[in-house]
Amino acid sequence: MTAYLRNPQTVPDDSVGGSSVREGVAEQNNVAINDLFTALNAHANNEDGRSHVEIDEALDAIGDVSSAATAAQTAQAAAEAARDKASEWAENPENVAVESGAYSAKHHALKAATSALAAQDAASSIPDMSDVLTTGDVGTDVGDIIAVQAGGKLPPLDASDLTGIDAVPEWLIQSTNRNTMERLARLGMSLYALPGMMVDEFEDESGVDLGASSNFSYVGDYYISATETQDASTATGERDDSIVGRTHVDRTYAIDNGATVSKLGYYSTIARTIKLKVVQRTDAGAYTVVRDEEFSHTGSGWEDFALSSPYTVPASGTFHAGAYADGVALMVSTSTGLRAVYTGDATGSVSMAEATDIVARTRVTYLVTSASATLQSAASSADTAPSTIRVLVRHDGSGTLNTDLNAYASRNGGTDFTEGTLAAKWSEGDTHYSEAVIDVSGQPSGTSLKWKISQGNGVTATIHAIAMNW
Repeated sequence: MTAYLRNPQTVPDDSVGGSSVREGVAEQNNVAINDLFTALNAHANNEDGRSHVEIDEALDAIGDVSSAATAAQTAQAAAEAARDKASEWAENPENVAVESGAYSAKHHALKAATSALAAQDAASSIPDMSDVLTTGDVGTDVGDIIAVQAGGKLPPLDASDLTGIDAVPEWLIQSTNRNTMERLARLGMSLYALPGMMVDEFEDESGVDLGASSNFSYVGDYYISATETQDASTATGERDDSIVGRTHVDRTYAIDNGATVSKLGYYSTIARTIKLKVVQRTDAGAYTVVRDEEFSHTGSGWEDFALSSPYTVPASGTFHAGAYADGVALMVSTSTGLRAVYTGDATGSVSMAEATDIVARTRVTYLVTSASATLQSAASSADTAPSTIRVLVRHDGSGTLNTDLNAYASRNGGTDFTEGTLAAKWSEGDTHYSEAVIDVSGQPSGTSLKWKISQGNGVTATIHAIAMNW
């Protein structure tokens, strides 16, 4: 007799609410339970010896389906929680926090709208002053409205009714101005004017009265108490070199031993980037590059370029100027002269081919220290005649203050100058800051202010910046 068991646990499709995850789990559950009852029927009828194994496998499948169902329910719960939280971030009412201290987008939108309405109300409440004010309301009496005068200046005010307010002490005003002046000077300002002060960093020569200055030379962005002389190539004519990428050393002249070289020059009628060099000839065909700087030549013929710092030629040895242009031919002479040539950009110690041939034309500018020199500024305007002028000098040099380097000030356009006593304030390496506080009250009254620096006794002075405060 054959016995059959029926599966009473088949899960209908509509028991999972239409969820695709739950439908899949239900389907797996139905299959597993059917497999179990098939195995039990086989066992009950002793169809074969595998029924025990099949029953175990069916039970395992049911366990797997149960775990999957639990995971699906957990995932569904998490998704529903995330959905609900997203809804809260979007729609929670005003002042109802989603989390501690955090509010929904709807809350912030309502707050913004409230602020906008308040701003509109405030703007609309401002009265039309044209209906309130009359010309009689403008003045400097108590209760009047102050009208700004031409140039943005306020009219003189009567402070007789003000009490309990002490006048700002002069020392505080001067201290504030002085600190500002020093800060501007240390920051390296160019020609810069503020009320009660000026700073000139010598980015150009516009702040200097060149006609009243003597024996100071402008070298790039500073003045040095020296005059300039030049040595130049004896070669003549111009044409491009037939070979690109060579360093030429101009041996038609030598650089003076012991001289201070401030500028190197090169002749070209074509704009190009040029490297200019100071080269020492240590032996026949043996050269060492001791100075090498790059410049932009505009092609206007002879052009001189200030070195980043002057080069002092040693007292012995043979030195020449050289030139190199990367990727283009140098402009050379049509006449011949002594030269040395290196293929490539010569640096360090190299061997060069010496010959009498066409050569790149160079020249050298020397600084010759002046026995005495004067540097004087263009005029700065003051609102009222000052009684004291401070002059702050940023300078190099080993001279003695008030002996080799002196400072002066004028309040009447340079007709009269009064000398002050320079005092060292601070130093940054070899650069020094010295200040003179100069009493100009004895000069004829005036508001056209000038500073003046003098150098004496053959001591070289390098002036990097001047600041004047009054």
